[in-house]
Amino acid sequence: MFLNNNKKVVMGVIGHDIHSVSNILMQQALKNSDYDVLNLGVETQPNFYKDAIIEFGADVLLISSLNGEWKYWIPKLKKSLSLLKTKPILYLGGNILSLNRRESELELFKIQNYGFKRIFDRNKNFDYFLNCLEKDLNEDAE
Repeated sequence: MFLNNNKKVVMGVIGHDIHSVSNILMQQALKNSDYDVLNLGVETQPNFYKDAIIEFGADVLLISSLNGEWKYWIPKLKKSLSLLKTKPILYLGGNILSLNRRESELELFKIQNYGFKRIFDRNKNFDYFLNCLEKDLNEDAE
């Protein structure tokens, strides 16, 4: 049996969202950076993430959402993840925040209260994400 020390990432597009292109590109970027990735794909329900985290032994959970889907599904995800003994680092990415500044500040506050360490809204590149991920995993290990 071959074992490696790569960090493990569970990822997917939450809810009824079917935006798959950036999800597939992010999976490739993670694999190219030596992460083990379990991509649950699109239209993923909250309890599937919990089960995948347990079975895969994930260090990180990356949720993708567009079109405001997160507003409905993230509270259900939080409830599902509350049953975990060991919690992964949580990230949310996609077209998340409103273009209205006041609304986006409220949305950001809500997302942070759900336990997400970082929110990657539109116009963030893969290198920025990967640098943040490496930094957060190193901090978590200390």
